[in-house]
Amino acid sequence: MKPEELLFRLEQASNNLMLRMEWQTIAFNERLVGLLERISHSTAGDRYREVAAVMKEILIRIVHAVKERAAQSEHISILKEIAKTHLKLLARRLSVMSPYVHKVIENRLAIAYVSLLIGFLGGKYWISGYPQLQPLHMMSVVCGSYSGPDGLALCRIEMPRVQCNDEVLIKVMSAGLDRSDLLAVSGWGKVERGKVYGGFSIGRDFCGVVVEAGIGVAHLHPGDRVWGAVPYNMAGTLSEQVVVKGQMVQRMPTNLNWEGAATVPYSALQVWGALVWRGGLKPDQAAGVSVLVVDGVTDTGCLAVQLACMWGANVTVLCPARTVPLAHALGAHIVVAARDEIAECIQDLQESGPFDLIVHSGDLLPKSSIASLLALNGKCTTTLPSSLSSDGWGRLRRMFHPLWRSLFSTPNTPRPNKVCEPLIYVTSAVQSGKLQPVLDTVLSPQEVGAALARLATQDIVGKSVVLFDRI
Repeated sequence: MKPEELLFRLEQASNNLMLRMEWQTIAFNERLVGLLERISHSTAGDRYREVAAVMKEILIRIVHAVKERAAQSEHISILKEIAKTHLKLLARRLSVMSPYVHKVIENRLAIAYVSLLIGFLGGKYWISGYPQLQPLHMMSVVCGSYSGPDGLALCRIEMPRVQCNDEVLIKVMSAGLDRSDLLAVSGWGKVERGKVYGGFSIGRDFCGVVVEAGIGVAHLHPGDRVWGAVPYNMAGTLSEQVVVKGQMVQRMPTNLNWEGAATVPYSALQVWGALVWRGGLKPDQAAGVSVLVVDGVTDTGCLAVQLACMWGANVTVLCPARTVPLAHALGAHIVVAARDEIAECIQDLQESGPFDLIVHSGDLLPKSSIASLLALNGKCTTTLPSSLSSDGWGRLRRMFHPLWRSLFSTPNTPRPNKVCEPLIYVTSAVQSGKLQPVLDTVLSPQEVGAALARLATQDIVGKSVVLFDRI
């Protein structure tokens, strides 16, 4: 076991121990309150209140007697006069020693500044003894070390809070599992994420209910059913609650449940990047364009096929033989069943080519083998996570990463204001019934590790979804 994984496991055990101690403390407090209530309603409680009233009256009389005696005492008057004389003498000596002291004493503004400083320090010291607001905790799927799916654990982490006017707090009901999550638990994006040794929540999209919205988020209100997606360099979403920028969140379609809705947001963001931002297609204006979707039954492949067909393109799909009926149901014009030999697959696809755009949504064909299928000025894009050069940086270069990112944007991430573009379009398409989500399995948070291991075998059609009401 790696040292960082051992530390992660120890931290998890300590969190569980603290949770049990907190429960025991709450139970003890409840018992104590009940005991005090029973005493207060009994005869012993009445006697205690009578004794307390008598003691209070005696103390008040003692205080009054001491004050009257002190006012009549000659010794106390003599002590007061001596104290005044010595204080005046001390002030004169200080004024002789330094003229600045005399000026400060006569300067009312300086006295006000010193008084404010003393009051501030005294108040800060005073309130330090009061109980502070304790952080709330929630369950989250956390990657403790970069050892693959085995490094995942369901942990209690601190619950986020809205700190900016443009942020939204969302109670997560469901979230999808993406291929980027599988790569992230093995170290992909660790430098861009700022987590070189692990210790972060996975997940790239979410569906849930708005709990709190900043005053700068005008299009959302508490209680709205929403969905959204975040880039790979931001905090993960496989948690009970998340805080994200309001411009990354949109109201979800009313005709989807939590399971189906979680298959769409992040996949739509990846597909939109492959078809529109990098592929050059224009929504609803792709008539006559020949498109090939490699492995068109993955989570991103299903959406790529449906969007391209919706926009009027001639779509060819390469997929495993067992998923050919699904590819036809998604609207593909030509479906080619994958073969064991790459050369045979290329030969079958050449009958439908050449293609103006080839979208890689899986690993059925390597990119180097499809150059012959492209038409003149054709493009080849992918919905899969690309390799990041920063993952190979050494310790010295990682120290300058924040400065580097202040000069150059993070690779393969859209600007926050562009994330809403595919979400708005896809929301309308799903609401109108033109776009259908494809769901593989529904999981609980405890099953995420096994689901990611299964995702590595490419034995998934559509997308797997995690429901947080199954904790």
